[in-house]
Amino acid sequence: MKLPISFYGLDRFYAEYRNSILQITDMSFENGYFLDSPEVNAFEQALARYVGRKFAVTVSSCTDALFLSLKALNIRPNDEVLVPAFSFIASLSPIIHCGATPVFLDVNKNDLTLKTDEIEKKITNKTKAIVVVQLFGGVNRFEPLETISKKYAIPIIEDAAQALGASFGNRKAGTLGMASCISFDPSKIIHAFGTGGAVLTDDELFYQQIKRLHYHGKVNKDFLEAGFNSRISSSQAALLHWQLNQLDEWLMVREKKVDLYMSNLSDIKQISFFETNANIKNTYHKMAILAERRNELKAFLSQKGIQTNIHYEKLLFEYSLMQNRLFKAESINNANFIKNNELTLPLYPQLTDEEIIYICNSIKSFYQ
Repeated sequence: MKLPISFYGLDRFYAEYRNSILQITDMSFENGYFLDSPEVNAFEQALARYVGRKFAVTVSSCTDALFLSLKALNIRPNDEVLVPAFSFIASLSPIIHCGATPVFLDVNKNDLTLKTDEIEKKITNKTKAIVVVQLFGGVNRFEPLETISKKYAIPIIEDAAQALGASFGNRKAGTLGMASCISFDPSKIIHAFGTGGAVLTDDELFYQQIKRLHYHGKVNKDFLEAGFNSRISSSQAALLHWQLNQLDEWLMVREKKVDLYMSNLSDIKQISFFETNANIKNTYHKMAILAERRNELKAFLSQKGIQTNIHYEKLLFEYSLMQNRLFKAESINNANFIKNNELTLPLYPQLTDEEIIYICNSIKSFYQ
């Protein structure tokens, strides 16, 4: 076994699929279309079919997907947008770019889902959108959130950056609300060789607006509004389409590796896992644990040649960019606990069982 054990394993992914990757890229370049190509259109259609949406638009990142979705909803200064306090910064920055005020929500400690009773308490006449983040490969229950959205006539933007392939019952992540936003960052289960994202929706007018906004407000040969330039290349689309076809198989491999982790760590009283509802298919985008003496454990594993990560070291309103900005963050308790105890272990299909056993034994030795 070779050390260190990398956290992402992207080099292993490339080594395993090198021939396919080069063949797909070469075919894409040979077609002579680098943008707005048949490859892009085919991937968008395949993505919409896989998730169960009518429309998909690829963009440069999930951050762009969230921003364009908020812009399409006409989110403006003095509007309020509800968003979890515990998430990656990309869930927040599009709200800031729109000039709106973020109103931060706590999450449930056991499964990272939103607390629906808290959502209703924090809705005001200024609330114009709710950003629902599907964290670590799990999903929120759809129906309670949709009930709130309908009751108050407030649209939901689903940040499903980490949840492609996850589902609750017979509904996949990516089908909640007016729009769902997907990430193809290299850290994701299927990823661009660079960066990429997508907006999914069932609303044709919303789809047309995203299509305009993502490329300079262009319709036919005219420019109807001041849009942006947020696209993916043909080669990226082709590579993503190829990966999408493998996704369900890769998710089964990940689940087996998670089972191996859990069976070897479940007897350590200082370690706990986030719960998964029986109706949820979790993609385990992150192999997240809650660990006592988390920082010491992380340092110990690093000495053992095991790369780990923390998601996330700060709550969104604790970053420096919020120091002089207006926001609301009341009763954020569970998120603070998670922030102080969460540790993410390596997880990818190329990670060997031998390496997982080594990681688990190293954790056991730390707590002995």
